[in-house]
Order: sequence, then C-alpha cells, then structure tokens
Amino acid sequence: MEAISQGGGFLTTAQRSQVVVARGDINNPQIYEINALAMMEGKSLEKFVLQKGDIVYVPRTLIADWNVFLNQLLPSFQAIVLVDVLTRR
Repeated sequence: MEAISQGGGFLTTAQRSQVVVARGDINNPQIYEINALAMMEGKSLEKFVLQKGDIVYVPRTLIADWNVFLNQLLPSFQAIVLVDVLTRR
C-alpha cells in the first residue's frame, strides 16, 4: 500500500481487488495477485512486502476498459456522421 501511495495512489479506474506483482527473472517471473481493496477495508490480514525489482501493475476496471474502447471508436463514428452530412448536401 505504501508503494501505491508513493506512486500517487489509485486512479478512480483502478481494479483495486486485482493488483499484480511480478517478481524475479523476466523469463520465469513469480506472479502474485493482491486484493488491495480488502486490505484497505481491513478485511484481509494479508501482508505483502515488496522486494527490490518488483513490478507492481494495477489493471483498469472493466468499465474503464469499455470507456477506452468507446473513446477509440468515437472518431470513427464522428467521421461517418460527417461523411453522411456532406453527401446529403
């Protein structure tokens, strides 16, 4: 939790219940899934101590992924509407 805090905290789009820590050799890493949400709510007694070289990854929530998808499609939809408007003139 201290590392997350030092990194600026969780974004609102963070999947706090599935924080992933990769440790060790890049060709054969050990992967740990941490439920940071349960830790923050005091529902977990789990303690996880980071080690030098650990990589902490906080994935986005499903709704955040959906929003990214929609934002990537929006320019295409806008172009289709623009072409439709221009061809009707």
